[in-house]
Amino acid sequence: MLSAWTCAVLLSVICAVAAQSSRCIKDTDGEHGYVDLNALHKASEDYVVTSLSNSQYQYHFNVCGQTVFQDATCGEGATVCEVKDSEALDVYGYLDTIQLSWDGGYLVMSQTGDPECPFNKQNPYVSRIKFLCTHEEESVSLLTESYYQCLLEIEVRSPKACGVQVHYRCDEDNHQCIQDDSGKYSSHTECSNNCQAPPPPPPPPGTRFGCSSDNFTCFSVSNGPFHSLDDCTRQCVPIYRRYSCYNEMCVRDSNGPYKSEMDCAAVCAPPTDERWACGDNDVCTEDDTGPYATEAACESACKQQTLYYCDGTTKACVAGSHGVADKATCEAVCTGSASVDTNSDNAFLTHIRGRQVPATEE
Repeated sequence: MLSAWTCAVLLSVICAVAAQSSRCIKDTDGEHGYVDLNALHKASEDYVVTSLSNSQYQYHFNVCGQTVFQDATCGEGATVCEVKDSEALDVYGYLDTIQLSWDGGYLVMSQTGDPECPFNKQNPYVSRIKFLCTHEEESVSLLTESYYQCLLEIEVRSPKACGVQVHYRCDEDNHQCIQDDSGKYSSHTECSNNCQAPPPPPPPPGTRFGCSSDNFTCFSVSNGPFHSLDDCTRQCVPIYRRYSCYNEMCVRDSNGPYKSEMDCAAVCAPPTDERWACGDNDVCTEDDTGPYATEAACESACKQQTLYYCDGTTKACVAGSHGVADKATCEAVCTGSASVDTNSDNAFLTHIRGRQVPATEE
């Protein structure tokens, strides 16, 4: 028995193959038949075309699958690579970029590769593989090699590129479209549009509905407040409370600018008459005549800094609660290298709180 991990890996591979297969299928459009290019995929070797300008360069490509040639540049998912001396130089296409479109008699597979063309970094590398229906032997040729535009165009002539008329029918049990020559739908798209599961039947008359506050979904309940599912669905939505400021108070308001009562309160708080002053030991205290309107402003101004004054006995600068913040200025006064005029401001040093005191202290 396969392990759960092995099953998961196999499932992911199957899904990836199925998804890629669908990229290589072009449904009938009334003018062109159904074409499945997966038949052109090669498992053991690449298609190879030689550069038109230099035979030392080749382009390896595969159809509906990554290249068999792989290296550090031409890695996983690469479908078109430029190769020289067994080393890839650029990638012109990746598997997950495949797009199919009709251009006259050609079914064109467009792909993008490396994101920046070195000669025009706004554009990626681009390849176009043009498939042409033929009932002769399969052939491959290089049509366009625009080096400075990072553009390649390759022609593939093959009987496998010929469209066929396919019909589909709808599997009514599984609501899936199945290919069937006797089916009434000429395209998969037309079949899919008419093969969807029917909507669930409406509830019986008189059914009432309630709203779940956990996930805001409606459910049928005999005493529910809603008479119809539409009414319940319209009103069973989460309520987002908002607030606005009214008379210096936060009030509920569905159109209010604040998402929470806390956000509102931060703006809507009534003005305060409190004042603050810097007290002893540089501690801020409430003071009706204080110069600061907030405690934060007081604390910012009240921070004590290291000041220096000149000790008259030792003639040395000493740290204290008054003096000047610049120790060099203090030392200049102490040593007499700065002129001190007792009749001028130079004879004083600034005391804490801004008061002037003598520069020296006996």
